[in-house]
Amino acid sequence: MNNQSQGLDAILSSHENNVAARQNQDMRTISAFAALLAVPTLIAGLYGMNFKNIPLVQWQDGWTVVGLSIVVIDLIIHGLLKRRRWL
Repeated sequence: MNNQSQGLDAILSSHENNVAARQNQDMRTISAFAALLAVPTLIAGLYGMNFKNIPLVQWQDGWTVVGLSIVVIDLIIHGLLKRRRWL
């Protein structure tokens, strides 16, 4: 009976470790997506504050440059997160 109890404890402990590892991976993925969404939110928040002297506002192609820079920054962050296996 004691051996069976120890065996069940080992199985339960193994299962709990597997669940904890999966939850850790899920939290990494959620954090990675939050980081990817933070960049455009920050830049759009700054440009939405109606300052007069923000770079590229008066320039005709300024919003295109800002949009492309958001995409490039997010792609760099995505690559870094993929390399670290967070995505």
